[in-house]
Amino acid sequence: MKKITIVLLITIFFSCKGKKDYISDPDDIVSIQKLVNEVFEKDKEVYYFSLSSAERLRGTLSSIYFTYKFKDTYFNQTYDVQSNTFSDPVKKSRDYKKGFKIGDLDLTAIPERYMEALQILEDKKLLKEDKLYYLDSWDYRIDRKGEVYVDFTLNFYVSSNTHGRVRTTTYDSHNFTIKNNQLKLRK
Repeated sequence: MKKITIVLLITIFFSCKGKKDYISDPDDIVSIQKLVNEVFEKDKEVYYFSLSSAERLRGTLSSIYFTYKFKDTYFNQTYDVQSNTFSDPVKKSRDYKKGFKIGDLDLTAIPERYMEALQILEDKKLLKEDKLYYLDSWDYRIDRKGEVYVDFTLNFYVSSNTHGRVRTTTYDSHNFTIKNNQLKLRK
């Protein structure tokens, strides 16, 4: 029964969307992968690569953040999906042991991992059946040993309050890490 409810919630969530690409949607991730392949060189070595939503509780791709090395200096840069533009590079002081190639990233696995994360929440009795879970960022990182791992967060709406012209939205989240192909809920 719970699995049916989860599938129905996800189906409703994705059927109500506009023209934006949802990071956790199996159909949209194909166009996101295509965008990444068109915008970035496959052989470009990066040290951080993030698919991000501009706002919490949206789950739509708005920016791609990345860290790269140029002439022995590390830089952060952002690609804005809507305007198809890159921000100016910003120097970064951190040093990395090694990077990874953008062409090696398989973004098409994201929706499957999203579903696995929902299943983990259900197994641990943390899943709230009446809530939609938004994947607002998916971050590829390098650990201290130089290994690539993924961090991502599922956000869900809790409540909203309005005081005059100010509206406050409260949300909660569950954080996950994928290391050595193992998905784990972080506490």
